[in-house]
Amino acid sequence: MKKINKILGLLVFILIIYVPCFAENYKVLYVSDGDTVAVKRTENDKETGELIKVRLFGIDAPEINQDYGYESKQTLINFIRNKNVKIYGKKKDRYGRVLGTVYYNNENINEKMVKTGNAWWYEKYDKKNVRMKQYQEAAQKNKLGIFAKKNYISPWEFRKIKREKKKRKN
Repeated sequence: MKKINKILGLLVFILIIYVPCFAENYKVLYVSDGDTVAVKRTENDKETGELIKVRLFGIDAPEINQDYGYESKQTLINFIRNKNVKIYGKKKDRYGRVLGTVYYNNENINEKMVKTGNAWWYEKYDKKNVRMKQYQEAAQKNKLGIFAKKNYISPWEFRKIKREKKKRKN
């Protein structure tokens, strides 16, 4: 009995890890900012179902009202808007967005945003991702994207400063 339970547990674990919650193809209809998109499932080149918001897992892009926010959003638009992508993700964030990894032509777009300096590696939520750490360090070293600016501020620091200013006003 213990052996069967172990095998069943292993099978469930494998299904959770390797089976994405989404079907294969989605069309990117809207880009909110450098780390959030809205998609619809596609079947036979036709959009179907409801609009789904996807937060790109493991990255954090500048806020729209932050320095370089518009440029980051525009970069993501150039990479994937109106394109058919594959999305792998299971969990949702506190805003109900799916946390996912987006692929276009087998290229990891989450990684591409960090590689090009258009988003930060979000270490807080993706601590063990050594590759993303290396991509960010290379972007910083080569002064790509946001890292070409002087005195750049990470999005989480920007949000913290905004919250503190708001508290002081109240």
